Amino acid sequence: MRNLRPLATAVAVLTLLAGAASATGAATPPGAGTAQSSAPRLPTTSADAIAGAKAVRAEAESLLGPVIAHAGGRGGNVVFSPASLAVAVAMLRAGTQGASASQIDGLFATSGPRLLQGMNALDQHLTALSGPGTNVQGHKGDVTLWSANRLFGQTGVTWQSAFLATLASRFGADLLTVDYAHDPDGARRIINRWVSDQTRGKIPALIPAGAITAQNVLTLVNALYLKAPWFAPFDATSPKAPFRRFDGKTVSAPTMHLGGSIAHLRGAGWTAVRLSYAGQKLAMTVIVPDAGHFADVRTALGGRLLGTVLTSRYTTGPGQLWLPRFKIRTKVPLNSVLGSRGLTRIFQPTHDLDPMSAQLAGTLAVGQIRQEATITVDEQGTEAAAATSVEIIVTSAPGNPFLLRVDHPFLFVVHDVATGTPLFIGQVGDPTAG
Repeated sequence: MRNLRPLATAVAVLTLLAGAASATGAATPPGAGTAQSSAPRLPTTSADAIAGAKAVRAEAESLLGPVIAHAGGRGGNVVFSPASLAVAVAMLRAGTQGASASQIDGLFATSGPRLLQGMNALDQHLTALSGPGTNVQGHKGDVTLWSANRLFGQTGVTWQSAFLATLASRFGADLLTVDYAHDPDGARRIINRWVSDQTRGKIPALIPAGAITAQNVLTLVNALYLKAPWFAPFDATSPKAPFRRFDGKTVSAPTMHLGGSIAHLRGAGWTAVRLSYAGQKLAMTVIVPDAGHFADVRTALGGRLLGTVLTSRYTTGPGQLWLPRFKIRTKVPLNSVLGSRGLTRIFQPTHDLDPMSAQLAGTLAVGQIRQEATITVDEQGTEAAAATSVEIIVTSAPGNPFLLRVDHPFLFVVHDVATGTPLFIGQVGDPTAG
């Protein structure tokens, strides 16, 4: 069906920065081409997938308020992809230990092993939803949903075999070697080309020019793509209707109309409607606060309300729905957002990221975490894209503090610094002698 629209695209990126280093340690040998860990994709259960979804909701509940507060979208519009960020941070978790690992676990309200197991199950569960779907009129339309993960590593650098095996078995990720050191922009183009292919061109340039330098050594990328039409299409025409903004002013907004069977749920100060996509395995839930209750409902979504509206049984019956068409693009500064939720250790140079590479032990820390997301909703369906980058930088290697006790004879030189000319040379055998 030619009118099927891409429903959702999400991309997560984890970028590691470090200086040149010789290949050491037990890991996949460096070299050109693609390296796949021999670790097979681990089997999963439906209970694991439910646990993974619960972890993503916990992250979303924790971050929704800070994201909205920091995003500052035009007219109060904000879009954020908790799933994209969840994959990025879960891959980061596979290479962390200590306090950083504990703080990541706290963000998802689960343990590291359970997080990786849950994300593996959720990824495979979502991918299995791909296939033909039927709408309310009996017309068929394909639902396409897949998740792809890849590592882009510096040629000549070796990564811990356990780290690569975890990413292969939990995320199905292989490693493609690139040359950040000698052609950083070429490496950037390779990564962007892969992301563009996975998202059908919706994110053609995830990493901007100049963002990749010779310090980069590894980039972990997740691409999540979904394409599907509505189960019950909206009316083909889009008349305009009044819409009251946050500032109290009224604007005329293009508005879609849907009549017929409507799935709805009412709560204290809010009403939710569920809009299914073809096949009814995927849906968009719209939460509409009552007049004067917007702030309370938004705050409640940072608690248990999100789980309520996503997991409760809805009442289905005859009704009418008018929903504005909308298009939003948001850039979210996630360092401060995550920091406000206790994820601070990853931004400090420690040994917490040593599981990624023995040769870079004690030098890695997260520099920046960013996300850009966009969504368009119209009569045919939903089109959305998100990109999350976690950039890890190299820091000075930790060492012991300098200590020197001069308690025996010594020599000295008084000299010119610029030229190194010795002006005086001497020896001290007894500093108390006259």
